[in-house]
Amino acid sequence: MKQFLYIPQSPVLRECVHFFSYIENDQPQDNEWVALFPNATTNIAFSLNGPLELSGNHKLSSSVSSTCTTSIAMNTSNFKACIVQLKPYGFYKLAKTPMYLLKNSMAHCDLFFSASELNELCEKLQSEHTPTKIFATLEDFFSEKIDDQNIDQRVSYGLDLLNSTQLSMDELSSRLCLSNRGLHKLFTQQVGISPKYYQKIVRFNKLANAIASEPDKSLTSLSHKVGYFDQAHSIKDFKYFADMSPIQYRKLKANSTDFYNFKTTEPHKFDKYIKL
Repeated sequence: MKQFLYIPQSPVLRECVHFFSYIENDQPQDNEWVALFPNATTNIAFSLNGPLELSGNHKLSSSVSSTCTTSIAMNTSNFKACIVQLKPYGFYKLAKTPMYLLKNSMAHCDLFFSASELNELCEKLQSEHTPTKIFATLEDFFSEKIDDQNIDQRVSYGLDLLNSTQLSMDELSSRLCLSNRGLHKLFTQQVGISPKYYQKIVRFNKLANAIASEPDKSLTSLSHKVGYFDQAHSIKDFKYFADMSPIQYRKLKANSTDFYNFKTTEPHKFDKYIKL
């Protein structure tokens, strides 16, 4: 699997976009599926080689998977695509749609962009022959779509705190000068989920990364390291978000790459996305 990442040059775009990526399976196998863990981001994908086949019987030439809080699987047998991964509040700034309405949803891009401009974009992407030119095309397109109005800094600062600390919701509310109710409303509007739920996803991803990078460490010590009070809670969260136990993931991780989390022969397990 080949993957190239690109950070946008535009400061306005960097406020909303984590990265652009170009991904191509250069060693395809029949009916090969991979599953990706949730990270509360929204991803916009454009296929460069036929429809994208995703869990839940979704087949789309371009797709928006929004406010991801559950795992999703994709068929990579003949995979060639470019993906825009937005920051948790990035799609709110782009689409001006309350994000709680889009939580764990799957939609064709024409729900948010006109068919004519999508056709033009897809034709340009398919005509480019290098990742560099593909990234330049994506940056031009999305720079025109995102206005230069400032992000609510309370959201971006709050996300930074949740990613780097173990603050309680009372402490977070105090740091952002908001009531608990105001904090919850702000996050569900612009991120799609509550700050407490986002914190759970962050902690789960830290544990998944720790299991992958430190295969010889005990699950108990890794759970404590990333902020769980006990292993029972870490197992419960892991099963909820990943549909498997940490031990099962540790075994599967041996088949993974930097691009995806793990190969799966059971894509039907990851069909919780709602098609809009």
